[in-house]
Amino acid sequence: MTERFKWLLQSPGLGLITGEPGVGKTAALRNQTKALSPHQYQVIYQAETDFGRVDIYRSLARALGVEPGYRRAHLWRDLKRHFSCPKKAHRHGHQCPSAS
Repeated sequence: MTERFKWLLQSPGLGLITGEPGVGKTAALRNQTKALSPHQYQVIYQAETDFGRVDIYRSLARALGVEPGYRRAHLWRDLKRHFSCPKKAHRHGHQCPSAS
């Protein structure tokens, strides 16, 4: 898991850890992320286990501060826009390109 986590840190995107209850997912994630700069990385922990894809998108959007849209297509567009626009662009007043 350590090697995959290191790879994820070098690659833009999302990581997902799944597994049976009690196998140590949370402990492993906390161990891997404790030294990360909160200015560079955002760790989101979702403990819910009984929901669908749209629910995951909505929960992720809320955790990222994105107002979740009602329709899946709008929600996914807004998440893509959030991920494609670096935080520093917002700080400097730049407009980010729209996600298609």
